[in-house]
Amino acid sequence: MENASKALIMAGGIFIAILVITLLVFFYNNIVTVQNADEQAEIIEQSAEFNKQYDVYNRNNLYGSEVLSLANKMEDYNRKEAAEKGYPEMEMEVTINDNVGTYFTRGTYSAQQLQNTLANLQAKEEEYANVSYCGRRISDLSTMRTNELQQLFKDNNNTGKLAEAQAVITKYVTLKAEETEMRTKGFRCTQVVYDDQTGRIVLMKFAST
Repeated sequence: MENASKALIMAGGIFIAILVITLLVFFYNNIVTVQNADEQAEIIEQSAEFNKQYDVYNRNNLYGSEVLSLANKMEDYNRKEAAEKGYPEMEMEVTINDNVGTYFTRGTYSAQQLQNTLANLQAKEEEYANVSYCGRRISDLSTMRTNELQQLFKDNNNTGKLAEAQAVITKYVTLKAEETEMRTKGFRCTQVVYDDQTGRIVLMKFAST
C-alpha cells in the first residue's frame, strides 16, 4: 500500500512538472509570436516610410531633371545606407526613346550611367565655356549678337580668330541645349519592383514620352 502511495505521488509530481513545462512553452511561444508580430509591423512601417520618398516618382509626368535627381538619390543611398545597414541596393532603368544629342542617345541607362553621361557632358561644356577670345570667355561671348562679336574682334585687332571663336560658341551652345533638353524632357514611370523580404522599393523603370 505504501509503495502504491509513493507511486501515485511520484506520478502526480511528474504530471505537475509536465504541466508546468507545457505552460512555460506555451507562454514562451506566445511571447515570441507577439515579438515577431511587433517586429514585422515595425518592418512594414519602416518600409512604408522609406518608400514614400520614392513613390513621388511613380507617375507619368516626370521631367528629365527629376529623373536625374532620382539617379543621384539612389546612388547616394546605395553608397551610404544599403551597404552599412544590409539592405538590397536600389536599381534604376531609364529608357530614352530618341537621341537627345551627342551624349544622351537612344538606349537604356542605369542610375550610374545617367550620372556619368551628365558629368561628361557638363565637363565638355565647361571646357568650352572657359575658352577665351579677346579677354572674354566663350560663355560670355555666346550671349552676344553677331554684329557685337564682329565689333569686339575688330576692336581687338583679332578678326582672324572670329570664325574659330564662333565654331567654339556653336559647340558650347549645342551642349547647353542638349543638357536643357534632357532636363525638360518628359518621362513616365513604367514599373516599380519591391523586395520580397523588406517590402522596400528595389527597382524603378522609366521611359521617355
